Amino acid sequence: MTENGIARLYIRTFPDTKNVNRMLESVELHVRHRITGVDANLTLLKPAHRTDTLIELWRYHNEDDQSWVQQSLAGANVVPDAMAPDNTIYTLDLVFQSHDSDF
Repeated sequence: MTENGIARLYIRTFPDTKNVNRMLESVELHVRHRITGVDANLTLLKPAHRTDTLIELWRYHNEDDQSWVQQSLAGANVVPDAMAPDNTIYTLDLVFQSHDSDF
């Protein structure tokens, strides 16, 4: 972990686009209000060329914040088993992030 924080990247491939949309609805219902208690950021991306795929980028200030979010979501059924995504997950060190619009 660097002093800049950590990140976790989820690449979820679903059986069809309908399940991607269901996942987005689930995030709105089950996640948004759960991550306000810590320094965490969630970015959701849908690749234009892969409509069956959803990419989540979670950024945390530290491991404690990451642990808090994971425990908070543990029983939330954010990704119902019926959606059957194939998940690829990476834990990353957040090395650099620019907030400069000229960068």
